Formats: sequence, structure tokens, C-alpha cells
Amino acid sequence: MSSYAPISQREFDEQKASTPASYGDLGFLSERSVIGMDFDSNIDFSGRFLKNVVFERCTFNKTPLDGVNFSAVEFRGCHFTDCNLAKAEIFDSVFDSCRFESCEFLRTMFNRCTFSNGIFEKCVFFAKSWFIGTATDTTFAGSGEIPRHRDELVETNVVWQLDPKPRPTAPVYDNIVQTLSTAVVEDYDRMPTTVDAPGAIVSVTDEYFRSGCPTTEIAENFTDYELLSLVARFTQLCGLALTHNSPLHLSAAIMTYNFGARKDDRRHHYRRFAAYVYSEKRLSEAGLTLPYPIPEDCQFGLDLPQFLALTPENQKLHHFGAQVVETNGEIRFRPLER
Repeated sequence: MSSYAPISQREFDEQKASTPASYGDLGFLSERSVIGMDFDSNIDFSGRFLKNVVFERCTFNKTPLDGVNFSAVEFRGCHFTDCNLAKAEIFDSVFDSCRFESCEFLRTMFNRCTFSNGIFEKCVFFAKSWFIGTATDTTFAGSGEIPRHRDELVETNVVWQLDPKPRPTAPVYDNIVQTLSTAVVEDYDRMPTTVDAPGAIVSVTDEYFRSGCPTTEIAENFTDYELLSLVARFTQLCGLALTHNSPLHLSAAIMTYNFGARKDDRRHHYRRFAAYVYSEKRLSEAGLTLPYPIPEDCQFGLDLPQFLALTPENQKLHHFGAQVVETNGEIRFRPLER
């Protein structure tokens, strides 16, 4: 075990308060030991780069961990609850006697990592995640798919107990579920290229909003793969709304994303919602209004009033790393070219 100087809670708070809020604002933890601290949703690790840190007997409760980059980090006796590790990249790190409960692993990469005496309970795993390294006396339990490259994980006394997500029967939602299930894409991290030519998604948008069906109950009828595919449709539908001057496509974007947003990482919530606000303003300038605005139970996973209170400059696409591209009359949203 590495012997780094421990950091006190007071020093942590002072360093955190004095460091600009950016991807590097936790760099002061490098070559330090963090012992017995509790990290909640207010401590944002998402997108941070940390190297040579020891976390001992720490708790992470709903702590943003999406997109983190950990290298040579040791976790000993730590407890992770309701954490989203989407797109996290963790290298040469150790997880000893750690517990992950109700956490999500989507395109999460553990490379050359060591797991020992660990428990993964009620977690969701996706095939695109990588678990490479060694695992001893560890149980991986929850739902989803066996992660990619599991054959490169050297296992000793390891148990995998992953159940596929069942599809409940709910006849009243059958048409919505059946229609949207046909909207899945070949690979849920690629932008769909086909258009909504038959208007299938638009037609069920009307049905969904008129029915008043609870979002959570409908979402339960989709597999995790389908939910991610619906998320991938969001910016495409925003583009179709502008290309065809169709506010209903923008309402459809909200509907499809509302079902699957909980499967997306939190930074993308802002990027996608910035595309929505941009599209809504463009339609408004053309004298068009949305037939169905954002529902009150929207699952974007962000504080919408807080977002809307941002200055117009901070609401712009480029502020969240996106841009609009118009080609041959089609409007698409792309990552911002640096």
C-alpha cells in the first residue's frame, strides 16, 4: 500500500474552495491519502484526472464519476452507492474490499486493475464496458450484459450473476413500446443516420403526451439497449425539427430522451438540452410553438430552472461543446471541433 501524506477534511475543503472549477480542480489530491471522507453529489469527479491517490474507508454516494480518468489510484474499504461510472477510464488501480451498490457501468474501462474481496450488488453492466486485470473473491451481481474482454480478466473465486432486464407486460403501452422499439440503432453510441420518414416516432409522441402515461412505467418496458438507442435519437430529432420546421419532432426528442436519459452521463444532459433550447429558439423565431413542452417529470438529471437561469451566452451550444452543421438542407448537431 502506498504511503502518501493524509489530507484532512479541512485542508480538502480549503483546497477545493480555492481551486477554479474545472476538470483539473481535484489535482491537489495527487500523492495524498484520503481517509474516511464522505463524497456526495456535491463533489464532482466527472471528467477529472487523478493519479497516485489512496482512498481508504471513503463513501461515494451519488457522486458524479462519469468520464473520470484514474491512474494508479487505490480504493480500500470504500463504498460506492448509486454512482454512474459511464465512460470512466481507470488504469493500474486497486479495489480492495470495496462495495459497489446500484451503480452503472456503461463504456467503463478498467484496464490492468485489481479487484479483491469485492461486492458488486444490484449494479447495471453493459457489454461495452471493459474489465481487464485480476479479480479474486469478488461477486459481480446485477443486470445487463457480460462486459467486453471479460476473458482478459484473470479470475479466482469470482462469481458473475447478471440477469437480463425483464420486459414487463403493460398492454396499455404496447403501441408506444412497439413503435419506439423499432427506432433502435445498430450501435447505441453512434448517431442514427436514418430519418423518421414514416413519422412513427412523431405519431407515438402524440399518443404519449395525450395518454398521460407515467414515464417511469413506460421506460420499464424497454431494455437498457433500447433506452440508449432512444437517447441517441435525441439530437437527430432536434435536427429534423429545424430541417422540416416541425415542432412535433422537438417534442418527440423530449419524449425519447425522457425515457432513456437516466442511462446517459450527466455532462451529456447539458449538451443535449442546449441543443433543445437552441432548436426551440429557432422555431420560435419562425413563429412556431411546441405542441408539448417539457413535461414536469422530465428525467434529464439536471436542474432545469437553474439551466434556464443561465445567461444566453452560457446557454449556447458551444459552451457545452456542441455545434450545428447544415449540409444539403439537413441540420445536425456535432461535437465542437477544437
